[in-house]
Amino acid sequence: MEHRLTRVSPMRAFLVILAAAAGFAVFNPFKPADKPAAIPEAAAGRSETAPRPIKDNVVAYHTGDARMNAAKDKARETLPRFVERLARREPGSYAVKFPLAQNGATEHIWLQVDSHRNGTFEGRLTNTPVNGRGYKMGDRLSVPMAQVED
Repeated sequence: MEHRLTRVSPMRAFLVILAAAAGFAVFNPFKPADKPAAIPEAAAGRSETAPRPIKDNVVAYHTGDARMNAAKDKARETLPRFVERLARREPGSYAVKFPLAQNGATEHIWLQVDSHRNGTFEGRLTNTPVNGRGYKMGDRLSVPMAQVED
């Protein structure tokens, strides 16, 4: 069964990780692992598809979660308006969520956007990924618009 991990900030930001439940290493919340984060069993009395806390601000969601998928659809629908506002340099903070793969898992993480050119966002990671040590908060990345999920 597939789940997503999501990091929830006070501003409704989500960090999402797609991962298969089998074969994960034990997760150390204080240091990024070389392997994907472990997704725990469902809590007693909870559905197999119920969200599962991993650590502070990181939650596993089932890949079929209707509310999460609806949020992704809405984000893609409103992306042109986001790009227009960014181009006009309207006041605000601009971030996009995109898939970041490492160690056999795909983590959906936020990029603080500095610019947009030729269909690509440039910016910095807003969190240190939980699925490995290949990236850290503040790393500069380029993300094609087609990969943006939120």
